[in-house]
Amino acid sequence: MTIQFTDPSVPEVAPGSAEWMTYMTASKVSAIMKHSTYDSYLSLWLKMAGQVPREEDTDVTRRGHYLEPAVRAWFRDQHPDWQVTETGMWIHKDIPWAASTPDGIIHTPDGTLVFEAKSSTIDADWGEPGTDQVPPGYYDQAQWQMFTTGLRRVHLAVIKSFLDFAEYVIDYDPEYVAVMLARVTEFMDLLEQGRRPSLDPLDGHAATYEAVKQLNPEIEDEEHELSDEDATRFLKANTARKAAELVEQGAKTFIADQAGNARVILWNGKKLFTRQSRGGGTPYLVASKNLPTIEESETTP
Repeated sequence: MTIQFTDPSVPEVAPGSAEWMTYMTASKVSAIMKHSTYDSYLSLWLKMAGQVPREEDTDVTRRGHYLEPAVRAWFRDQHPDWQVTETGMWIHKDIPWAASTPDGIIHTPDGTLVFEAKSSTIDADWGEPGTDQVPPGYYDQAQWQMFTTGLRRVHLAVIKSFLDFAEYVIDYDPEYVAVMLARVTEFMDLLEQGRRPSLDPLDGHAATYEAVKQLNPEIEDEEHELSDEDATRFLKANTARKAAELVEQGAKTFIADQAGNARVILWNGKKLFTRQSRGGGTPYLVASKNLPTIEESETTP
């Protein structure tokens, strides 16, 4: 197939650089939509404002980088008549701070599409292949990529925990993008004005706590008196956590007693626990990584 396509992208800006922090890219949007596991609304604002540093790459991000060539190769095998070319950063034609860097551009006889490659260790977050049932953060990224490129479909290929490949298709949703753009524009206005977003006392995102710690790196010989409201909120949560831990330990102990010497413990065909031991010691229960939530696993009597 002969490609007649002029790529309007510019060379990719290095992720984490000062320049990259001036753009609202697809990987950042999910934090504003409160769907990101890596950043919260406040932690992203503090990073883009230059008040806290961006984290170094983790094993999770490196995993995706190492596995991307395998995902690309699998996708090409599924679509031998399509071509996937590399691309750079696309900047929205009317909004200079709105940008994305897709993993590739797909060229088909019927048009041009966006290619995105992912890796995941949480298979329960993914729906039926061929649909748009992807984790919410990835859905946000795909919609932002289409918004900034002007293309209207994303083919997202993923490699999952047991080296299973799957493909998902996400079409442009103008109503969702309108909501997203309104929230992103509000965020960017706060950033331009230097107005830090208020901290929600119920924001339990780990990235928020990490950012707040980085804002206060010193220990000074001072005292801070809490309000009754702030102290009570923490103490109530701490009491509830201890009570929940006791209930969890009781349920776990009962399961261990019921299972006897069995190595694997199932429920509705799903593995919940494995009994293990170290150095020939007393066996103990190890919960599976992808435990179902109660909403997902409820059954009708």
